[in-house]
Amino acid sequence: MAGTATAFLRIKNAKSIAIAPRAEGEAEKVAQTAMAGAIMGLFEPDKYRTSGKEERQLDRIVVVIESGDKKAVQQGAERGRIIGEAANFTPRPRQRTGRTSDSVNSGPARAEGS
Repeated sequence: MAGTATAFLRIKNAKSIAIAPRAEGEAEKVAQTAMAGAIMGLFEPDKYRTSGKEERQLDRIVVVIESGDKKAVQQGAERGRIIGEAANFTPRPRQRTGRTSDSVNSGPARAEGS
């Protein structure tokens, strides 16, 4: 849900948001999950498009867990930020259509990921 919230609020041109997850468990893990989801929600499939692109950016995302230890929440949020940014940076697999060919086998197309 944090990812959906950050994507929506960025479209609305929000500059900073606070996320107060309603999950139970270790504060560090909850903060990590919330922050990772929030960052992944900011993924831009057209990141490198050069024309007709609006530049909207969140400057600050804060995770608030009332009953959690401040240091644990900070560590979890930082780890979540790193995970989210790494996931957004990782190239997405290209979709293949039609036939594929390589130097070993020029047979019919193979299903990817099967």
